[in-house]
Amino acid sequence: MSHHGPNFYQRHSVGIMAVLVFLLPLVVVGAIKAKGNNRNDVKGWLPLEYPETQTYRFFRQNFAGEEFVLVSWDGCTMADPRLEMLAKKLIPPPEEASRIDRPLYFRAAQTGPRAVEQMTQEPLNLDRVEAISRLTGALIGPPPAGVEAHSPADDLQARQTCLVLTLADTARANLHGAIDLIKDVAARECGIPEASFHMGGPPVDNVSIDKAGQTSVTILFGLSLVVGFFVSWWSLKSKTLVAMVIASGVYSMFASLAVVWYSGYPVDAILLTMPSLVYVATTSGAIHLANYYRDQLAETGVQEGAAGRAVHHALLPLTLATGTTAVGLATLAVSELVPIRMFGIFSAAGVVASFLILVTFMPAALELFPPKLKIGAAAGGEEADPNWRPIEESPWWRVGQWITKHNGLVATACLLVMAGVAYGMTHVESSVQLMRLFSPKARIREDYKWLEKNLGPLVPMEILVRIDGLPATRKAEVVAGDCDLNFLERMELVGEIQREIGGLDEVGSSLSTVTFGRSLDAGTSGSGMGGAAVRAFGIGKSTRRDVLNRRLMAHREEFLAGDYLREAQVVTDGRERTQELWRISARVSAVKEVDYALFKADLQKKINPILERLTAAGVQGVTVDYTGLVPLVYKAQHSLLDGLKIGFIWDFAIIVAAASRPRCSPTRAAPGRCTRAGA
Repeated sequence: MSHHGPNFYQRHSVGIMAVLVFLLPLVVVGAIKAKGNNRNDVKGWLPLEYPETQTYRFFRQNFAGEEFVLVSWDGCTMADPRLEMLAKKLIPPPEEASRIDRPLYFRAAQTGPRAVEQMTQEPLNLDRVEAISRLTGALIGPPPAGVEAHSPADDLQARQTCLVLTLADTARANLHGAIDLIKDVAARECGIPEASFHMGGPPVDNVSIDKAGQTSVTILFGLSLVVGFFVSWWSLKSKTLVAMVIASGVYSMFASLAVVWYSGYPVDAILLTMPSLVYVATTSGAIHLANYYRDQLAETGVQEGAAGRAVHHALLPLTLATGTTAVGLATLAVSELVPIRMFGIFSAAGVVASFLILVTFMPAALELFPPKLKIGAAAGGEEADPNWRPIEESPWWRVGQWITKHNGLVATACLLVMAGVAYGMTHVESSVQLMRLFSPKARIREDYKWLEKNLGPLVPMEILVRIDGLPATRKAEVVAGDCDLNFLERMELVGEIQREIGGLDEVGSSLSTVTFGRSLDAGTSGSGMGGAAVRAFGIGKSTRRDVLNRRLMAHREEFLAGDYLREAQVVTDGRERTQELWRISARVSAVKEVDYALFKADLQKKINPILERLTAAGVQGVTVDYTGLVPLVYKAQHSLLDGLKIGFIWDFAIIVAAASRPRCSPTRAAPGRCTRAGA
């Protein structure tokens, strides 16, 4: 056999390996950093241009209460002294805060006893029973079985309650640290057993998803190694070749994660599945390349340069496989969901990086550390590799012959399977229940079941009543399009909406300014209707209503200091105006399935008649927005389903186009004539 001098890998194997070894620490560090930078936040899944995203961003600019952590434990009753102790240790008084040597992760704390005390003192002076009734299902649980529901003394002793913490900016930057601090302080300084401690709320969901993702990637990594080892051994039967294949896969896996870290993008739960995909693709290619190498040894009997010759023969199929895989993954970049888009981009980049590692590391390692294989069977050598067989002797060759012989039957069977799959796709359903992301026995699912059983639903669905213009009295100047309801009437409007939605099965409880305000019953004229409806029927205002309105206005700044009323400057109809934002936070179940589309329709059926009655009474400038995590998750999941359908159609079109493209090859009948691929 003639030789044409050393090939590329014979000349540069040492240099290639030196570069790869030099880059290895950067790759490993980047992968570890990326895995540790795992962050999940459903609020960032949708594009900014979505109306749902813009509404939610507007809501978050004015209210922060949705970022709450709710904690409770077995025996956390209204009389439990550990409740106030935990609240003060997490948010110490100003004179003690300067002596705390840890970050202050929380800006506000509320408990059942604190809320009851505030509502029964000046300026509200509510009856204790009414205060507890308003807070039941939110901060206070229902009466225990066998306890009289309206006994204040029994309520104090037996009612389950909780601590609600509102996050500060420092906590948003370190959710894990904030959640760990709560657990640590509760266990070490308040004597609350960890096993009986329960937490919920959107930040807890995000941290739990992070930790579940970390656990999943570790399990996937271990399973990938095990499966890769057994498949490699079954295919190659050589310790050296198997070690090279596994090394190629692991290096590629780490490199794909390192690319994410050095790009500055945080890893999320979806992106954590990408390294395993890259590992499988690399392992598959490495096994193919190793078999090409063995074929070269068996056919030529020459070990020198066999790695280069193997790459030469394998380059086209490996390139096609890598290219089609990368293109298929890159098509996910058209998805509207940010995690899916970034998964497609980084997975495509990881597959390309794995291809470069494969065609550099594997042949360089084969040249520098050639495996001890028996060679020369096909070339007439004396020693034969017992594991090498011509392709014609492979059982898969016989399978291929059977398929080509019965091509009509196989094609019909495949079409039937495709039809069944297509039919199944039309019945795919999405769910907005975040708890389904966790295993049935996950701690967070058990915590939510306990909290919802003992306190009430926790997932916030935000209803934002937006009122244009802020006239304090009827005599104030009113601009066209502004709302002319006074403060009492605006509170009555919010209270009526709150009562109406409270009748829905999905709503466990709701909170608003009315919940923490004076009783409005004394302000009605016995009709039980708001001021707008009173005017619609021609009934004059009572002096009592005027007095109550002035009293409420006197405390308006206190309402604004809470988290259920805001003033905002907005641009509507081409002019800037002041809007009053009234927040109603309805709580829905985290463990029960809630169809958001139906739920929103039910909310609108309750609220729209109220708005229509206002319009009929001549009241303008009142609109309602529906926002919160529930609609965001719903929109994200439906966008994912739509993206999957569109992606499937495009991928199918690309495959058809690639399979039917002209392929020029000379034939005996007509040299140079183009035939079609597969013809």
